[in-house]
Amino acid sequence: MNLDLPSCLAPIALAQGGVITAEQCSEAGMTRETRRQAVLAGVLHQLRRGVYTPGSYWAQVDERERHRIEIAGALVARRWHPGDTSVTLAAGGVSAGFLHQLPLPSNPRTDNRVFAEAEELQPWDRRPHHVHLVSANRDRRTFRAGVEIRPAALPTEHMGVQGVIPVCNLARTAVDLMRDRLAPRRSPWPTRRFVRVRRAKNFKRCWTPAISGRAR
Repeated sequence: MNLDLPSCLAPIALAQGGVITAEQCSEAGMTRETRRQAVLAGVLHQLRRGVYTPGSYWAQVDERERHRIEIAGALVARRWHPGDTSVTLAAGGVSAGFLHQLPLPSNPRTDNRVFAEAEELQPWDRRPHHVHLVSANRDRRTFRAGVEIRPAALPTEHMGVQGVIPVCNLARTAVDLMRDRLAPRRSPWPTRRFVRVRRAKNFKRCWTPAISGRAR
């Protein structure tokens, strides 16, 4: 079985920030089994379901470039195309800060390390665990398959490009990171609290959702 990547996939990967899709591999003659064997052999590196990058390229790049490839994979999986004139989805938050090489504040939602005060604003030496995107078309925050998407406006003056990937520019990213740092760290999901509920002169212990400290 020939596991070499078809030559026609190289310019496609280059145009898409280093990633290719399963559909593009199929059009180039790679079956599902061939792709599986190519991943096992290291010829392909699977970023997420249906999205790959050449294994040789992934092995030789640094952490910053790897995260840029992960962002490209998350964008391509959401039907992003290079050269789109209307930008509605872009890298933002911690992902944009990492690409801009900003000193990133410690945040337990994105990194499990314990930071000392002296190193709290040092540049990260490894890429974030998740991909952070900003969407102008969504009305709520979502997290799925290692990708966090936050709803926010994306005006043209706030946008930049890293390679071919739309990224929030340095000023917008710095403001977003500071806002996240100063905002209260509250979970977006309702918490559960153990409360007593009166039932027919008896107290019954039950689990009841509680929001902002008040049981409902």
